[in-house]
Amino acid sequence: MTRQEQIEQEAKNHSADVLDRHWFKRGAEWADQHPAWESVNDSLPEDDECCLIYGDCGIDIGSYNSKTQYWLSEYSGQPTHWMPLPASPATEGGAS
Repeated sequence: MTRQEQIEQEAKNHSADVLDRHWFKRGAEWADQHPAWESVNDSLPEDDECCLIYGDCGIDIGSYNSKTQYWLSEYSGQPTHWMPLPASPATEGGAS
């Protein structure tokens, strides 16, 4: 099942009202494009995946290695949250 099919199915399960389903789908699509901060207590990024990290010292870009259990970044504190980097903007001609 594709993500779009999953959203359609969840919208139907959410409400019988056409307008409610429309806004449910728009909200799901927006959420897919705007990931939320994840607590490092709940999940960690894939090994060596660059991501945004946040903690007492602010925001930085870094990566996590599960073998060493160490964050690699210029960040001087211990991250409390992380999120995937946004997609690169499309360049002229449609390539990203």
